[in-house]
Amino acid sequence: MSGSTDFPHEQLIDAANQAVFQCDKEYLRTIEVDVLEECLTGLTYEKMAEQLDYSSRYIAGDVAPTLWTKLARASGEEVNKSKLREVLKRLLERKPAQETSLGSKSLSYKPYPGGPVTLKSPFYIQRSEVESHCCQVVLHPGTLIRIRGAKGVGKTSLVNRILQQAEAHQHQTTYIDCQWSSQALLNDLDRLLRWLCLQVGRQLSLDNRLADYWDSELLTSIDNCSQYFEDYLLPSLDQPLVLGIDSVEQIFPYPHVAGDVLRMLRSWHERSKSSPVWEKLRLVITHATEDYVSLDINHSPLTNVGEPIALDLFAVEQVQELANRYELLWQRSEIETLQQRVGGHPYLVHLAIYKAAVEQMSLRTILETSDQETGIYFKHLLRLREELLQSQDLTAAYIEVTNTPTGIELNSLQIYHLQSLGLVELTDNLVFPSCSLYLEYFQRELNRDAIS
Repeated sequence: MSGSTDFPHEQLIDAANQAVFQCDKEYLRTIEVDVLEECLTGLTYEKMAEQLDYSSRYIAGDVAPTLWTKLARASGEEVNKSKLREVLKRLLERKPAQETSLGSKSLSYKPYPGGPVTLKSPFYIQRSEVESHCCQVVLHPGTLIRIRGAKGVGKTSLVNRILQQAEAHQHQTTYIDCQWSSQALLNDLDRLLRWLCLQVGRQLSLDNRLADYWDSELLTSIDNCSQYFEDYLLPSLDQPLVLGIDSVEQIFPYPHVAGDVLRMLRSWHERSKSSPVWEKLRLVITHATEDYVSLDINHSPLTNVGEPIALDLFAVEQVQELANRYELLWQRSEIETLQQRVGGHPYLVHLAIYKAAVEQMSLRTILETSDQETGIYFKHLLRLREELLQSQDLTAAYIEVTNTPTGIELNSLQIYHLQSLGLVELTDNLVFPSCSLYLEYFQRELNRDAIS
């Protein structure tokens, strides 16, 4: 093949993905594939950040450098944005002809689980009526949707689909991920709210007019932010605005900031019920409730406000559907065993299916090593253990839970926090471990910690 020949982007991306897998034994992340596509289209980092709803700093400073490093390892060449297309062409030319056909099974891209599932992904599994309900509710004035759940249950994936539905009904949408903001921002209310206004305005293609509207001498930061929305951002729009704010738990470690921000969002929601200007605003907020360990949820300004959404775990039928999409020929008994082992946790289910389908691990090996350091869940279990150990009260409570097969009673706050971590389930008033994976791992590790 000639080096000057042009190829469809799908072939170039598949060549990159296969080369990285051969080198690192892991496929590219979804965001890395998205950046590859946008780079091949010729977009700047700033423009692709807008298209992908990420900060340009995250794309240019984190995703792209990591991606170039992976491709350099896989190709043996220096890779950057300007050299990308030629490097990918050479990778493609190395592949056997039968693997470059657009009809080839190698083009069935299977991204490594982790992070949101892209809108076009065949591996997104719907749960009950949650998605359709949220997509209907967000179209009504005065909407506030609060999506809560532990990490890995699909909050961001759901937000992306809500925003997509809103756009299909001619609504403006903006997406803010609090993980984009620095610790310095999160610890400074005025800077955080200026950043919020700037990000929303930029995504709406509106000029930055903070200098014209921000009065630090006479008004509080909350007043200034609210005024900026009321007097400038919202009046500039002809359509309703759906504002998605993801990972709100990032501000919880800063209670002097978190309380004010949550009260502000509540006041915006309340104003939307009576003000023609604020009626344009609909809010979709997510928080990983496990991070409420440092915040008293009973005193949160958003308690009992808006539409609360708790994402369901996967039932056996949904595990079966995901396995089918990966073309795994598992028996019903195998599906049930995996679902019971991890309690239907979407990320844990998806990871096991990915390892079985892509890396050819046997389900028996996955299950037998699941609670061990050599198992596929070790990093997940270690993170949960670190979260739990931040609270002596919760740690002591969960030791009791794992050591009491008949179930125990706990106070409501302990139950809330442990449920938020995904560690327990309730049967009547009794608390049990949510799955055998957590029971066996934490029974062993927490008791070992207590002895030492």
